[in-house]
Amino acid sequence: MLDFRRMLAFRRCPAPGPLSLRLALILLLAALFTACAPAARDDPAQARPELESALRDYLPQLAEAYRVRDATVLEGVAVEKEIATVHRWIEEATARGEWIDTTLGSMTIEDVSVSRGTAYVNTLEVWDVVRHAHGSDEILARYDDQRYRVRYQMGRDMEGAWQVYFRQSTRLETGG
Repeated sequence: MLDFRRMLAFRRCPAPGPLSLRLALILLLAALFTACAPAARDDPAQARPELESALRDYLPQLAEAYRVRDATVLEGVAVEKEIATVHRWIEEATARGEWIDTTLGSMTIEDVSVSRGTAYVNTLEVWDVVRHAHGSDEILARYDDQRYRVRYQMGRDMEGAWQVYFRQSTRLETGG
């Protein structure tokens, strides 16, 4: 007959020695240090050149999207949600009977933070903006040297390249 009490009984292990305790403590500290230390990819100083390069690719394509009134120009440098947002802005301009032509004057990165693969980049951008009548080159309004503070949320695509996830801009007073 089977003795289930015996089968379920825990076998007693010998008490751990000082070497086992030290090894366990070292492994525990190593695991904690690894979990708490920022990943190299999350180092803003290391990510900054890649982020700046990604924005320098994105911004001319954003201007092109407005000029040709086609947000799909942003594929590869922005995610679908951002492309859809730009598409909506193009449609709103069209509904007002105009199209927008923008030229980037300058872009300065003011701050970068990276956490868990997501980057937040704050820039100061200067744009020339021209509003044209829809279907023509007639200028409705011209705004030179328009200053914007822009906050970008960026992430990596499947190949590891940075893409714009979201962009929020605030127009600053000219000359200030």
